[in-house]
Amino acid sequence: MDEIDWPQELHNRDRQKKLTPYSEDELKTELVDALDFVLANRRALVVRRIATGALSLTSLTRIVCEVVLRKLTNLEGKTKESDGVYSFDLSPTVSSGDFWLPEKDRQVLDGADPGQQAVGTVSMSSDRGWGR
Repeated sequence: MDEIDWPQELHNRDRQKKLTPYSEDELKTELVDALDFVLANRRALVVRRIATGALSLTSLTRIVCEVVLRKLTNLEGKTKESDGVYSFDLSPTVSSGDFWLPEKDRQVLDGADPGQQAVGTVSMSSDRGWGR
């Protein structure tokens, strides 16, 4: 992962140029923290998946940069705005100032199939499937 130019990757993904108020040192600190957050509790799995080619460095880079962008570019926590009679929705998760990962990114990192249940799990349904 040392071959990744993290600050450059982050700037390349900042399409709306909202990171300009931040210094390079601030961005580097956020990137280090975000990488640590993304790898927390899954470092060995992610390293193994990268080594086997099951996870690309591009995907990991995208996820880490998006974690930083989510935190730094939407400090108000707005999730939806409408222009007619101006209104907006707020998310406590987004406005918390914390890093967070959407489920789809967790699935990419962990190699989970979104349609497949993990072994040993039980799901509930009102359709019993017997006795009809």
